[in-house]
Amino acid sequence: MYSRGIVCISALIALNITACAVWMFSPSAQIKPEPQRLQAFGARVGQLPGSAGTWVVFSRDGKRILTGGDHEVCVWDTATLRPLTKPLRHPGPIVLLTDAQISDDGRNVVTAGYDNTARIWVAQTGKALAVLRHQGYVLSARFGRGGERVVTGGGDGRAKVWDSQTGRQLLSLSLRGTVRYAVFSPDGSMILTISDRPVENGDPPWSGMQEACLWDAATGRKLRRHNVIESGRRQPAAFSPDGTKVATALEKFVVVWDTRTGKDLFSVDAWVLSGPTDTVAFGPRGSRLLTGAGAGARLFNVATGGLVARLDAGGDATQAIFNSDGGRVLLAAAGGRVALCDAAGGKRLGYMRLPKRPLAEELPRADIPAIAFSPDGTEILIGDPVTDSTTVWRLTNAPQK
Repeated sequence: MYSRGIVCISALIALNITACAVWMFSPSAQIKPEPQRLQAFGARVGQLPGSAGTWVVFSRDGKRILTGGDHEVCVWDTATLRPLTKPLRHPGPIVLLTDAQISDDGRNVVTAGYDNTARIWVAQTGKALAVLRHQGYVLSARFGRGGERVVTGGGDGRAKVWDSQTGRQLLSLSLRGTVRYAVFSPDGSMILTISDRPVENGDPPWSGMQEACLWDAATGRKLRRHNVIESGRRQPAAFSPDGTKVATALEKFVVVWDTRTGKDLFSVDAWVLSGPTDTVAFGPRGSRLLTGAGAGARLFNVATGGLVARLDAGGDATQAIFNSDGGRVLLAAAGGRVALCDAAGGKRLGYMRLPKRPLAEELPRADIPAIAFSPDGTEILIGDPVTDSTTVWRLTNAPQK
């Protein structure tokens, strides 16, 4: 009797939360929980139930959606919004997942977890394709260009490259501490790792020292090494589209450096960033750098390092992404806030806020929505970490498919 009552109450709360999510369309609108005048910004296409607090992403062809939370991921058909797979979990007791990605061609999914493995799944069926083993927990797992290779990194101080179809290990890169992040360059020729390292002479007298290393993805030869101080952010580094630059998000500032020489090109401190940086991303043309930090996001000119625009989501903006043509930016902030902005001048085009919930007050940074643009820019995904669901929105003033 009591359990049925709890289920009913939970269902009603979930329905109310979904119904209260509202889009506001006003370039000059102030962020308010209860605005007096509202205009529909976009149409709600549908909702994907299930764990979606951490990852939401479209495949590059736009035909599939990957959603995921702490313990499972699921693949969905974009046209029907129906699941293609059952929830995909690492076997055994509940395993905390640390990373998930869908390949460029949408054929495979990779997940990483605290069971010392990364796993590759067939996106169409959910069939387990390969198990990639480390001697410690795995924190990062990313496909290379075309989806033929996967690079993983974890607590055993190794970054490993694998054949995604057979699971055969191709390379093993040795580092001096836990590998927090590993990713291929856009053309697949290099690998970037962010890993812990021992404190050395001349280091500041605090812990948390890390280093960024560039590697030849074919031979495993180390190409460059770049110091990183207190990183460990959500998206700690990014390649420029042409692979000639890397942006590294540090605790107090962001550094952009040349992959060919290792020399710093420019840096931005916390005064400009308005707090510790959680995400960095280059625009699709490589001329703009986007950071998510502190009270909002910032856009910079990559050629000069100058500030172009300040973007505001009304809270601690820890996620910030470009659409495919670089003309728009989507922000996610603590308190269930999402804002759509014009990338040219930072003007806010739309705003959404989920209603306040106990989680937002007790753990505000745990109430940050997951966000994604569709490849053609006509739709967005918003993953709610509280209701464990993802909503698909069609932007009414976006180009039609």
